Amino acid sequence: RCARAHRLSGRSDRVLVAMPPRQSVCSSHAELSIAAQQMAALATDLQELSLKDTAAWEQQQPGVMRQLRAIMQQLAPEGDPLHVTMMRAISEKAAPSPAASSRRASASSHASESWILQNFTNHHQTSLVSGDAPEEEPEHHPRPLEKSRSEIVRDVRGTEKGIEVFEKLHSWDFNVLDYVALPEVQGCQLTALVDIIMTERPSMSTACRARLTDPQSSVSFRSKLQNFFRACEEVPMPGPYHNHTHLCDVAQSMNAVFESELMAIVTSPFDRFLGVVAGAIHDLGHPGTNNMFHINSHSDLARTYNDTSVLESYHVAKAFDIMHKDPNCNWWGMLTQQYTFPSGDVVKPRQRARQVLVQCVVGTDMTKHDKHKNELKAWATSFCEEHDPKDLRSTACVGSPSKANQSPSRRMPLEDGSPASPSRGQVGLVVKGNYLVRSGKDALDLMEWALHACDISNPAKVQPLAVAWAHRVSEEFWAQGDQEKALGLPVSYLCERSGASIPKSQIGFIQFVIQPYYSQICRVFPELQMASDFLDANLEFWKARAAEETAQAGEGAA
Repeated sequence: RCARAHRLSGRSDRVLVAMPPRQSVCSSHAELSIAAQQMAALATDLQELSLKDTAAWEQQQPGVMRQLRAIMQQLAPEGDPLHVTMMRAISEKAAPSPAASSRRASASSHASESWILQNFTNHHQTSLVSGDAPEEEPEHHPRPLEKSRSEIVRDVRGTEKGIEVFEKLHSWDFNVLDYVALPEVQGCQLTALVDIIMTERPSMSTACRARLTDPQSSVSFRSKLQNFFRACEEVPMPGPYHNHTHLCDVAQSMNAVFESELMAIVTSPFDRFLGVVAGAIHDLGHPGTNNMFHINSHSDLARTYNDTSVLESYHVAKAFDIMHKDPNCNWWGMLTQQYTFPSGDVVKPRQRARQVLVQCVVGTDMTKHDKHKNELKAWATSFCEEHDPKDLRSTACVGSPSKANQSPSRRMPLEDGSPASPSRGQVGLVVKGNYLVRSGKDALDLMEWALHACDISNPAKVQPLAVAWAHRVSEEFWAQGDQEKALGLPVSYLCERSGASIPKSQIGFIQFVIQPYYSQICRVFPELQMASDFLDANLEFWKARAAEETAQAGEGAA
């Protein structure tokens, strides 16, 4: 990976010697800069403790050391000489120094980002070779699955726990933590989840096959899609919250939203496929720090994306970068540029895929939350004045695996050949000849709003999941706050560890952010009433915990 992706020396006549797979997982200077910046902050914290060696750090600051190791893992796995080199160098730089009279001075003179970058670069430049005609860099391919897709599905669905977990694959109360703990999917949770969803929804595969340059190459398409997600699983995501489990959670949540009758009418199977993919990549490569951290620290990513939707732009760019660099992962490139339906309508699948993935992923930026809420409210009000979403229910739900084969003759085919609801004139649908054609804008807007809802859905999940995610995200926020202090930056909202209260922060988040948004989502997707019920129950739970905290604080003061 290092040989394929890194050009740290900046010289075209030198290439990095090939290294074993997973030897280095930072695939760009921007990612390396993030790791270096985080390491600088942690090393600065350790330096200020005036400790002499890593053993003392381990004893007095185990939490900081865990974070440091997680970031080090982005540069090289334990056992690599780089680990020894960097830890020794940081230990030397973190030794007590009279010159380090302040936190900012120590950050700039002893554990700076540029210093760590230089150490990493110098270490690898010892492995550089020169030559007028360097050998071609070997392509890196994602590690293949030890079992075939069918074997994974068979093994997972054949166990008692697997049956219990996948019974709710299309439901809002799917337990993603139980899923990622299944032995059969270890190391390939994201790959297996997307593949199982597509297996359960054959209309997705059919729609993708119809849009390929070569419709006979559908097997190759699924293989490249699998390789793509294997590559995504190798992208480091060290945060306790923003990790691959979160990607699985949001992808499955989008799959559950597509059980909605309205989504089944307004979106095509191809759109639904893209919606699941968007959920699976929406936080790809997340470094564990938010946009404000990067903007305030003037990181490489903030400069690259001009302080605008920094991480969201990076996530979707990272996904397309994987496909661009490895043809074996490039399922998007197999889509045809133009496709003509029997109705005579012309669509551009490759352009549509790019449009959906970019708009939906960038739409998860929390600065767009109020905009989404207002647009969703206006859309819902207009829609509900003309239609009752509950009336959209028919005896055959498009996209529902349990009803896909019921009464197909009673429904008019949509523009992609899939069955449709018998309703005419519904929002997002116009009649052209013998076909109902969806409005692409309605579909895209609904998917963008839905993905944002899924991204912030943790308080709207069953209580054990909601509590687990609340603790994970709090720990990640606090770790960012520690880094901001180390760098002399203002501490971001909810990132101050001292005096923090998880129950109180969750109460505010639910009341002022989640409930107003979900009240509108549930208007157009009444099938998500379960989410609203979970929100109410979780709010009461956190209020009870907050009362307990207050009582304990009062007893302590007394």
